[in-house]
Amino acid sequence: MIPEDDNLDTSSKSPNPVAYTDPLTGLGNRRRLMDKIRKLAAERADDPAPFTIGIANIDGFKPINDLFGHAAGDEILCQVAHRLRACLPDGGFVARIESDEFAFVLPLVFEKKGAEKIGRMFKDVLSAPYDLGDRNVRLSAFLWFRGLSLCW
Repeated sequence: MIPEDDNLDTSSKSPNPVAYTDPLTGLGNRRRLMDKIRKLAAERADDPAPFTIGIANIDGFKPINDLFGHAAGDEILCQVAHRLRACLPDGGFVARIESDEFAFVLPLVFEKKGAEKIGRMFKDVLSAPYDLGDRNVRLSAFLWFRGLSLCW
């Protein structure tokens, strides 16, 4: 898979794009997320509100694996990744950091209202039915934005 962001920090010990990419979803992984945050923090060291970081934890994911198998769970994770990437605002970045946990960086969101607006949009796209071929399933998500909790 080709990483979604070609701006990898090549000063790290492992500049190989594969080391920065979640193999299932093609999103960045935890290492890529941390590099992105470090880079933004350094670029905006003098900015009082440099960017917003958020987490989306998918509720109800474990039963998908338990009831329908890991292939169905993998399909759901790929659909979640696609939905999050599709609704990111300009300059946004999303990574898969755990099994059912995604993180995002929103460099142009500076205040609570902006985070809430994006949170509602994420909630809407993540709570829409997921197609698993012969069945549809629904999930929900817990969203956290740098000190702001939004739970739907």
